[in-house]
Amino acid sequence: RSSDLQGDPGFQGLPGPCTPQMQSSFLAFLTVSYPKSTLPVPFGRVGYNPQNHFNNITSIYTAPANGTYYFSFSLSVYGRVLLLGLFRNGKLSAKIGRA
Repeated sequence: RSSDLQGDPGFQGLPGPCTPQMQSSFLAFLTVSYPKSTLPVPFGRVGYNPQNHFNNITSIYTAPANGTYYFSFSLSVYGRVLLLGLFRNGKLSAKIGRA
């Protein structure tokens, strides 16, 4: 049957217009028990930051491109009030906790 026969592979074409999906991730840890309020939380230890989009000096993440980002975190507090804000371009975007 002629449908079972294959010819030689053709030449490789030029790259298409799509670019690879950009990935960005980081993992940071607190090194102080009770950070100062109204300031960015100082994550003193970075465990993973291959693209260097998280600045461990300022504790600010800079998104490399427009898009939708997913942030996940885990917090534990004993005997203190916890209020946490996530800011986008200096403006409060999400607030977690209660006074």
